[in-house]
Amino acid sequence: MTSVAPQNVEQMQADFENFEGNAQSFRLLTKLNGLVDEYSYNLSAASLASILKYPRSSLEGNKKKKERQAKKLGISYKKFGYMTSEQDRFELVREYTGILSFRHPATFLLEAADDIAYSAADIEDGCKKKVLDYSIITDVFAEFFTTEEEKNLLDSFRNDFKQNTEERRSDRLDNAVQKLRIKAQGLMIHGVVETFLLMHDKILNGEFDDEILEKSKAAKVREAFRTLAENYIFPNQEIITRELVGGKVIRGLLEIFVSSVSSDNIYDGKELERDIFKFHDEFARSEKGKNFMLISDNYRYLMQKYPFSLQADKSPSLYDRLLLVTDFVCGMTDTYALELYQKLSGIKL
Repeated sequence: MTSVAPQNVEQMQADFENFEGNAQSFRLLTKLNGLVDEYSYNLSAASLASILKYPRSSLEGNKKKKERQAKKLGISYKKFGYMTSEQDRFELVREYTGILSFRHPATFLLEAADDIAYSAADIEDGCKKKVLDYSIITDVFAEFFTTEEEKNLLDSFRNDFKQNTEERRSDRLDNAVQKLRIKAQGLMIHGVVETFLLMHDKILNGEFDDEILEKSKAAKVREAFRTLAENYIFPNQEIITRELVGGKVIRGLLEIFVSSVSSDNIYDGKELERDIFKFHDEFARSEKGKNFMLISDNYRYLMQKYPFSLQADKSPSLYDRLLLVTDFVCGMTDTYALELYQKLSGIKL
């Protein structure tokens, strides 16, 4: 429920300093779809528990690898999984499922599936962008692949590429890489399932807190894909440029809207006494007020209807208003974010 005074200022601050997409996902699924009530999609406790890869607060999580190793903390401390505003819902999920301070067993499989899908997809992107070629791929894989299964995977890729070349296919590399991706994903999936069954009891007892793919026989396959991405794909100029532009757009939007929601006297005090959220006339006419009105009506309604905490005048707290901004920006598509930033910056109408 709501309270007049902030409950944990340090944790609230850490929510934004260490902003995390996993925590935003939990917030989205438990609050931000207001079609029916304040519980968003009304998913079961078990479903919500399965997406909590990091069942930690923003103060408990965010531990770097060296710190985790020194303190003997598992992978679930790498990031955090919920905002302070959803802590009560996290506690309910933990209570109803009995996961205590551990991951739900299905979370290990969800994490591995996500990792397998994205890691293998990167190599196809690298080929399309012409930053990977046959020699680079075979050299990197040969460095990592030592088992018979791994060597068979590499031989299969070589044979597919050779056949495509003999057939004079223009997509000889793309086609061979697609087949490689499918076979590599199959190998990683098999390795994950095997390791999950092997570690089943430890997982259920909360004694296993590692990435299951990294502990499987397919760990080297994942490492080879990661090396290709980090050494060849991500340093590509086009990707770096997109990353820089994206960062500038996000920072620009945050500056505009954070400035807007941080204003004083946003709401008409007399109307607030009647639980009516009417903008103060002076604020509504200002540039900050107009920017505020650009924020999604749905998110503004949810903030006003179900605030985490209130100020003395019964208006949503600064914490709630900052969450409103992150909710709005996170909900944007890349195209919408770029266009809105350009318009608000006067770059184009």
